[in-house]
Amino acid sequence: MTEPNTMEPSAQEGIPSVNQTRRPATSAKVFLVLAAVIVVSVGVAAVVLTRYQAQRKAESDLGNAGMVVSIDATLDDPIHLSTASQKRMGRRIADRVCHDLFPNLKDYADLKPGPRPVSAKYQDGVLKVTFTGVNGKLESDGRISGFSIHDEKGEAVPLIYRAVLDPADTDAVLLYLAPKPPQNAAVRYGAGKDPYCNVHDAADRPVPAFGPLPIQQ
Repeated sequence: MTEPNTMEPSAQEGIPSVNQTRRPATSAKVFLVLAAVIVVSVGVAAVVLTRYQAQRKAESDLGNAGMVVSIDATLDDPIHLSTASQKRMGRRIADRVCHDLFPNLKDYADLKPGPRPVSAKYQDGVLKVTFTGVNGKLESDGRISGFSIHDEKGEAVPLIYRAVLDPADTDAVLLYLAPKPPQNAAVRYGAGKDPYCNVHDAADRPVPAFGPLPIQQ
């Protein structure tokens, strides 16, 4: 006889549940890997982004959790990272663990968790997306990719014609829009099927998939 399924719905769907990630009795810390996923089924993209949101928020909601992002990694098949990306992720995970569990180590004391979205403000044709937790400054591998604008129903609206790093603010990205975004619009990063995301900080910590982040205007 098989055992009844007692897992919480979120755990069955791949989202860490509260029971799975609740702070342990010891000083141990939970680390979440926000993975890149190739979406091959119609209509699944929105679900995947929702899962990303749940994983991203777990870091701050739980308090005793850390997130390591792999949205910019390459895949060798639909679910496994390439060898090069495995090595890259190994370094990222090790750096985060050393910083959080051994904060007095010289090489890790000043290390920040990596870019986390804070706000999106629109003015005079430009949407400024600001981040916190950036090491050094934001960088991109080639032309910035991964951002999109969505209306209040969640539908993508093609408004972005240029995306650049803010020369006056190392923690921000500037998205040039035309025309003006609709009311109650939001910005997303990593939306859609097989998104290409290439923004990270100077310590090789990528911007995580996020959204919808409301646009202030």
